[in-house]
Amino acid sequence: MNEREIGKQSLITSLSEIGFTFLPNTKNILQKTLELQKGKKVTWIWSFCDQIDCITNLNKHNSSYLIIHINRSPKNIIAALFHANSSIEFFNEDLNSKSTSFVRSILRYFAEYQIQLDSQSIQKIFGLDSFFYHLAQKLMETSEFDKIRWKTLFIPYYDEGTIDDLLLFSHSYLSFLLKLFILKQTENTGLTTQNLKSKLQAYPSFCDVFFTKDLFSGILYNIKLTTIFDCLIPKLNFQQVDLFSIIFQELISLKTRQSLGEVYTPSSLIRLMVQKKISDQESFLDPACGTGSFLIEIYSHLKETEKLTENTELYGIDVNPLSVMATITNFYLLQQGTFPEKCPQIKIFHADALISEDNPSIAKVIEKKVDFIIGNPPWINISGIYRREYKEFLKNLAKQLNILYPIESKNTEICTIFFNQSRNLYLKKGGEIFFIFPASVLNGRQHVYFRYFPGFKDIEIWRFKQDIFKIHSICLYARNSGQDQKPFENREALKKRLILSSFLLSIDNNGDIIQDSRKRIPLIPIYIKDAKNGSFPLVGRYNPLSLVPKELQSVVPTRSPYYSQVKGGLRIVPRRWVVIQEHPPFNETVIIHPDMSQQAKSQWITPPYKKAEVESKYIHEFVKSEFLIPYTFVQTKYAFIPIRPTKKAILERNVIETSHLLPYASKFYRFLDAEYRKRIKKSASMPTLADNFTYNGRLLPTNVILQSHEVMVVHNSIGSIVKSAVIRHPLLLDNSLYYIILENIEEAYYLCGVLNSNLMTSLVRLIGSTGSRGSLRNIHKNPYNFSIPHYSSSPLQNEIANLCKKIERYVQRFVLDSQKSTSPRSNKTEQVIIKPRTIQNRLLTDLTYKEYTFTLDSLVREILIH
Repeated sequence: MNEREIGKQSLITSLSEIGFTFLPNTKNILQKTLELQKGKKVTWIWSFCDQIDCITNLNKHNSSYLIIHINRSPKNIIAALFHANSSIEFFNEDLNSKSTSFVRSILRYFAEYQIQLDSQSIQKIFGLDSFFYHLAQKLMETSEFDKIRWKTLFIPYYDEGTIDDLLLFSHSYLSFLLKLFILKQTENTGLTTQNLKSKLQAYPSFCDVFFTKDLFSGILYNIKLTTIFDCLIPKLNFQQVDLFSIIFQELISLKTRQSLGEVYTPSSLIRLMVQKKISDQESFLDPACGTGSFLIEIYSHLKETEKLTENTELYGIDVNPLSVMATITNFYLLQQGTFPEKCPQIKIFHADALISEDNPSIAKVIEKKVDFIIGNPPWINISGIYRREYKEFLKNLAKQLNILYPIESKNTEICTIFFNQSRNLYLKKGGEIFFIFPASVLNGRQHVYFRYFPGFKDIEIWRFKQDIFKIHSICLYARNSGQDQKPFENREALKKRLILSSFLLSIDNNGDIIQDSRKRIPLIPIYIKDAKNGSFPLVGRYNPLSLVPKELQSVVPTRSPYYSQVKGGLRIVPRRWVVIQEHPPFNETVIIHPDMSQQAKSQWITPPYKKAEVESKYIHEFVKSEFLIPYTFVQTKYAFIPIRPTKKAILERNVIETSHLLPYASKFYRFLDAEYRKRIKKSASMPTLADNFTYNGRLLPTNVILQSHEVMVVHNSIGSIVKSAVIRHPLLLDNSLYYIILENIEEAYYLCGVLNSNLMTSLVRLIGSTGSRGSLRNIHKNPYNFSIPHYSSSPLQNEIANLCKKIERYVQRFVLDSQKSTSPRSNKTEQVIIKPRTIQNRLLTDLTYKEYTFTLDSLVREILIH
């Protein structure tokens, strides 16, 4: 018997002595466990098996027993132990010598296989599925919390709906862990706040942040948890990385993090950014440092390259005090608790990096300024900010920085404000800045002024073959030119400055992010519109020069005369509340049920009713872009919307009937409106259900319009291709569609034909938002940003209109044929439900349709390309 087997037998013996039951294999393990539950009290079951499914099965039965698998590697055993998410009776009792010796015996057995702590192992040991976390939930119930002061501290940054007891516990738990790691590093057995302070006193900036905002001092006195922590982590042995990034992401809910715009950054991307751009610089700043990932990577990189000196300065700023505490803890552990004599200056500030005048603590940084600014600033636009006063502050700051596009002010990304304000406050002349951004900064209409890049030079873009975030992203590097560009910059010099270098990145087989090559790919703006009223020029979206066809490079967006006529559809939201399952025919009143298949944001997921009775006159047929394929709609839906369809009401934008509703609808509408007011954000621009429906005057009762012998040409606001259809019967349009109302049917088909051409999609792709592979995402009103001539009944325009009618008839037959199916048993033809996207994909590959489209493109080309 080898040493490993001897060790295993010794472990079995010691565990048996304290009441453990052993099962030699996985056969009937679940049944045996349940039998043991009915009989004598057995705390844990120890199984030498491979199947991890056992833990899952036991948890489904709410078992209080834990199975640990040790047939494979020591790391797997410990992982199984740490992942036990059932309630563990063993640790509900007071710790005693037997239980403590049990934990220690496991760790002694695996002492030769020391776990090197990194962010993943810490998440496994202390994360949501760990027994330590579940034990902490029970033991911290009696801890001391200053809940009122805690709320006061975090309400300015978080959505108030996320400030609950679970978040309070998560914050308390994380604060507790951070302090325990520092105490463990100092090997300090005295577990008091004062002892911890004394250890950090040598590092004033650390101490101030760690305790000034500390709301969780009471939990330091939980001896049971700290003793178990000491058993689990007998000795600190960790990698030089951000140790707490993953557990922070796990314990703080996505909704909570989104309210701060926090996005987790892959370590391989951070490493690549640091390695490619940092060499001889001495001072560094991350203005939204989170748990310190970028700063720690810089520290490690400089240390490896032997460029870390006492002149090195590392600064971090963050609005979240817990993130600041995590960064401080990371650096304290990195320095092994004792900073060398010749060590870099490390200062982490709890502050808002955008508000310099209110932060005297960072005045020295502003005065001295740094060589390099790097990070991943918040990914949230102004409309997503919870506090109304902070929204206004951001708008005013963006205006001062000359990057606020008034028409799209609410969609301004805060990261663009960070980019320009960080340059102004913290960056030396000639200094460098490198941020991760959502790709909308290069293609969104809201950033036409930001893309002028005032005060920057040597701009470089990193693009990704595959999306590494849920939102399409880029990395943006630039150098501080030291001077502010003027709105009337020499046009030729401006064009040259705004040709950006870009490089393509991809993910290798190991999941690491790598640079494909050093081949430079030029990016050019599709247009630069002259400045107006002393503002900067409007810079259109960027495209790789090689992807812009030569014939389209000369096509400068010039608004069509139709642009001002384009309107957006109705906001039929919350969808799950107002969209119903029922279809005609309806009686005078109808029992409706919410359509749970509709997508919904978190606060609207659960409708406040299961069924309701309303008058059928308030049930309206509607369409959305999901149902649209080129030339026609595949299906429709029905929704409860209490509109008053009169021509005068439409002109007055007052089409929601609230005072003269029929009895059932009146009661139901008042109920929905009250529930809506409860759940909507206090800072929302649409505080009532009526405001929501009529936002921007978008409610259009089409039955009134169409009774006036008018038609509508509609197109989609989102999607990979531009699609259009002519509507000649009453329908409501949702806000995923845009429309133009016309009196001339020939004009309508002319416009529909132009919109459905492949050429129009190619043009819109140059200015609309796109995904990582270049496909369109957001179309909006962009088709009318090109000079579609007004209808004048010219032969060419009439030829396009007639061809459009012909294609429409073909597509409608194609849809009907696609929805027919012959039953093999009865040999009867039946109608089947096929998704609109499936029908569209079949249509786009149909040879006849392709021939029609080829002819249409040749006609539209004569109109759009001069």
